[in-house]
Amino acid sequence: MPTDFTGGQQWSFAGPNPDESPTLTICRVDPDERHGHLVFVVVDGTWTPTLTNVQRGPSLFPCTEECVRSSVSKLLSTNADVPDIETDYRYFADEYGAGNVGVFDLPLTNYLESYKRIHDARKART
Repeated sequence: MPTDFTGGQQWSFAGPNPDESPTLTICRVDPDERHGHLVFVVVDGTWTPTLTNVQRGPSLFPCTEECVRSSVSKLLSTNADVPDIETDYRYFADEYGAGNVGVFDLPLTNYLESYKRIHDARKART
């Protein structure tokens, strides 16, 4: 089944903070038996989680097509620079293949808002 998403597309989306203008860049799209396609995106311009903390800047998210479709609002570019995600992609692919991790399947803003609340709560305790 074809997909609407391809590597190099850059989209705007509503981030967790209304004063920000985050972007979502599609790095690659892989066929997947469980989900049809996995869309690997990098989010920039808002707070994003890492394995141990929350950072400002790009972070790789393996998503279902529905996750991306429900997250994006406007196509900004079809030939955006795609960051090197190979290390994170390989790590994910190995863990996903082993059944140890899943993919993002809700709008990304839901996840980002939750991670930001967790980060703020941790920060308030210190």
